[in-house]
Amino acid sequence: MRYAEALAHVQHISGSARAIDLLANVELRQFSTFLRAYGALDGFDYQITASVHQGLINGLDALAEARSSQAAIVVVLLEDIFPELGLRSGYRWSEKAIRDILATADDRVTEFADWLANKLRRVGLRSLVVPPCLGSPPIWSLPSGGHTPVSLLSLQVQIELGRHGRGGDILVADPAVVFSRLRGEELRSDALFLASGNPFSLNALDALARWAHGELADSPVGRKLLITDLDNTLWRGVLGEDGPHNVAAHPDSSGLIHSVYQNFLHLLRSEGVLLAACSKADTQPVLAFLRNGELLTRAGISLGYEDFVVISCSWHPKSIQIKSLCRQLGLLPSAAVFIDDDPVELAEVSEAIPEMATLAFPQPADLHAFLCRLRDLFFGGRASAEDQTRTALYAVRQRAEAERPHFGSLNGFLQSLQMKARFSVVDAPSFVRPLQLVNKTNQFNLTGKRFDAREWADYLGDSRHLCIEGRLADRFGDHSMVLVALLTKDGAHLTIENMVVSCRVLNRGLETAFLDWLVHQFRSDVTSLSARWRRTGKNEASRSYLSDHGFRLLDDDDGETWVADNFASFSTHYIGLE
Repeated sequence: MRYAEALAHVQHISGSARAIDLLANVELRQFSTFLRAYGALDGFDYQITASVHQGLINGLDALAEARSSQAAIVVVLLEDIFPELGLRSGYRWSEKAIRDILATADDRVTEFADWLANKLRRVGLRSLVVPPCLGSPPIWSLPSGGHTPVSLLSLQVQIELGRHGRGGDILVADPAVVFSRLRGEELRSDALFLASGNPFSLNALDALARWAHGELADSPVGRKLLITDLDNTLWRGVLGEDGPHNVAAHPDSSGLIHSVYQNFLHLLRSEGVLLAACSKADTQPVLAFLRNGELLTRAGISLGYEDFVVISCSWHPKSIQIKSLCRQLGLLPSAAVFIDDDPVELAEVSEAIPEMATLAFPQPADLHAFLCRLRDLFFGGRASAEDQTRTALYAVRQRAEAERPHFGSLNGFLQSLQMKARFSVVDAPSFVRPLQLVNKTNQFNLTGKRFDAREWADYLGDSRHLCIEGRLADRFGDHSMVLVALLTKDGAHLTIENMVVSCRVLNRGLETAFLDWLVHQFRSDVTSLSARWRRTGKNEASRSYLSDHGFRLLDDDDGETWVADNFASFSTHYIGLE
């Protein structure tokens, strides 16, 4: 993200407020802007308090005393441990002075890492620690005398801090991952350092903010669907011209880049990313090839027909194919990434679908940067068991949707599905998957509110709050958990604080079935029902849901409140309740 873009994004922020403390011994104003911008794009309003002039010791003490934030970001520089090496210190370097530093370096690094970890544990917040990553001053030509050389001190601190960042509330950044798209010299900005004391370049601060947001959000910032071209992308060659015996992706010199790409797609698929193909080609030859295991093996192609949720082949513009493909899957184009080797095709898609990310299939020299960019786009952190079976879950949806044209009416189609739903109150061991669904869902999401793990635990720890999960199955298979509702019970009044429904089952009537279940579940002690709604820019469909089910709008300063005038009954649906 360019800094000008970040400044534009932070002008109008609305979303879930989250207080963040930023501790560093240098001014990191641009980092705060980048972080707030990434948060704004994903529905978070990061309210950042920067402690610059207090020093790490005083800053951490103040943080422990206040305990008003939800997370802390600590940026450690080498000079925090070795003030003598700071360019701003005025320390007079000499060979003897450097040798004295190196003689005590091991103990000082260990002592600092232990001190910082203990401080952060006492603070008790989710803490992101950025270890020194800009290297040392250029004074490492001196012999180290058997000690760690000056040039490796930053790495030594990274390793030592990393010992404390395995599990728990402390996470230590891996600079090799966070800054993987940047060369070492691109991390530093002497101009910013001389102007403000901040040694990081804007590109480095952007990468750091993108990583921090991914961890703070505790949910995939990235996309759900990767749409790939086939010819000269998934494999080398053009299937329609060269024939099935002359396209390949062997890990040799000519096919290696395609082999690596396929291997990366396997990794994304295992983490829950959906794969689709979009090609300008005749349909039947492509499908026949992708279904022929013998030909695929001979060609060194490891992805086949079953690995894709949709394969779109026609001579229509790719933007038209992609829009249709997204409609089939019930996904917004903004949730997808399109990859093609042809810049003309990429430009056509970008022009027609500006909200969709597009990537050019790389030249060999650009492969590493391309894979890093892919990882950034699909960064999801922790994949659940249901994430890992997402392709199979969408296949169930596709089998059902294929039956729709055979029915003259929507009601007839829905009845034919023989759907059954099960709603239940979620208990503590099962909280993770509902949190993921709440944080991932955009289209049917009443408020767009996101939670981190600590907020989620605090919310559900309140005895007034209930979390309901909904599961749906039909004659084609099990869709697993596809609905989460957050309720507040206050005496005889029940409020739907938020409800999300997976796009895989929208327009099936599950939302109505949930209200039906709710009425029967609470009929003995609840006499009134209301629901919250807040506009996110992507959730208009959920607002019409309330009006369509008899809710009446009341004015509210914080979003909208809707009241159900008739708590006794709601619309017809074709789902059996278990």
